Amino acid sequence: MERRERDNEVNLDTHWLYQNPTTGQPSQHPLTTRQICLLLSKTVLTPETQLLQVLPDQTYASEWRIARSVSIVRCIVEPWYYESSSSTTQGPISCAQLAELFYQEASVIVPTTRVYSQLTNTWKCIQGDAELQMALEVFYPERMHPVDPPTEAQKELEAFLSPTERMGSSTNQDDDASYESDHGTRYVKDYRTGKWIHEALMPTRKEKEEQCAEEVEATTQPKKKKQKKAQFAARNARCWIYITGLPLDTTEEQLAQIFVKAGILDLDPTTQRPKIKVYRHKEDHPFAGQCKGDASLCYARPESVALALTLLDETEYSPGHRMKVQPAQFEQKGELHSRNRISNAQRKVAKLAALQARDWDDSNSRLVGGRKGLRIIVLKHLFEPNVWKDEVQEDVFFAELERSLRAELEVLGVVEKITVFSQRAVVVVKFTQPSAASAVVKDWDGKLWNGRRVEAMYWDGVTDFTVRDEEKEQVETEQRLEEFGNWLDEQELPEELQLQKE
Repeated sequence: MERRERDNEVNLDTHWLYQNPTTGQPSQHPLTTRQICLLLSKTVLTPETQLLQVLPDQTYASEWRIARSVSIVRCIVEPWYYESSSSTTQGPISCAQLAELFYQEASVIVPTTRVYSQLTNTWKCIQGDAELQMALEVFYPERMHPVDPPTEAQKELEAFLSPTERMGSSTNQDDDASYESDHGTRYVKDYRTGKWIHEALMPTRKEKEEQCAEEVEATTQPKKKKQKKAQFAARNARCWIYITGLPLDTTEEQLAQIFVKAGILDLDPTTQRPKIKVYRHKEDHPFAGQCKGDASLCYARPESVALALTLLDETEYSPGHRMKVQPAQFEQKGELHSRNRISNAQRKVAKLAALQARDWDDSNSRLVGGRKGLRIIVLKHLFEPNVWKDEVQEDVFFAELERSLRAELEVLGVVEKITVFSQRAVVVVKFTQPSAASAVVKDWDGKLWNGRRVEAMYWDGVTDFTVRDEEKEQVETEQRLEEFGNWLDEQELPEELQLQKE
């Protein structure tokens, strides 16, 4: 009972000291429950890690306790089961996967979905478990209190507004009609939509007349096509970090290996490479091409930024070089230049690739969470194009290439189809399962194949690797037209169309 009362006082902002699993020493700076949970989900800490609560008056609790004894923390490390819409049991899944289904797949899990774990030891609705709700918020901090019941005022307003869709369409009602609820709240019918809104939100008569005048003017003037201007999207900066204190020989690959500890790195839709920018000296500098000492990096999710600051700030990149990590601060300077257009398919593939990387389980070599994934991959630089003496030699080479590739790739999963684009030195492989595609992208990107460095990536959904020889096509078209003309000349015309001679 005493432990339960203590846990009732614990929330995501409660501060803790933790015992370093390597040195056995207590941490120098306290972390919040949210940060502790993130470290546990990344296996940086273990459920047996000792925690000491920092009380609101900046004193400490009387005893240390293991992490899994804190209800919110245990929700993070417990496997979970949930009841699907068809009343079947699904799981086990991690708390992070449960949070993703809850926030991103609303049709799968809703507040009334029943869940089970050894912690609860019974089936409970999500909306009835306060500790689980806070645990889910760890992974989606922007979604606070997703299942809070509406207030009485909200219930009253929703109940009253439910029939106003039909009421607002009637032209016989007065535009200035008003309604006063039992609690004294006054609502007015919006002349623009026909719906009921709070009286304070209603435009004044002057504003109404001005808006009507603008609408009349808009109908009398020809519509102008809106010019889309490039805008500086500050909201995108929340996933970026800025790193200083780097040595001259810093590379993007080294940074990726270090900072992936805090979360999945976002991918560039055009290259499918992590979004990492190492700032380098220009050509006229004595250290041309080498790192200036700073870099920027983008995560797939904003919560990874806080974890990167916790784990990697003031740590050594290499002997003698201590990194400083902070959230990136962007500001617009001058006019924005238009960038190459990126298709929706490319953006979607980049997003799915990042999610697929996050769901990849190295220990089991499979995708977790039941996500539908990407199954088509592209392998580049496997061979040198256009080096065959004749078509026979070319056919033999590609038959052997396909046989060798299939033998190696099917170790990781069933290959459905292999397509070779000889003129671009590209091979496109389609697997039956996304887990196999994930394994190949992970294992083959950068692999040496017959002395050549292979590049492996997911197909972006839009790139056509066929090569069209327009000049050859033009010659062939002209040749066909000429042959058709010659054929017409050779045909014998009907008697009525022949030239009559007198």
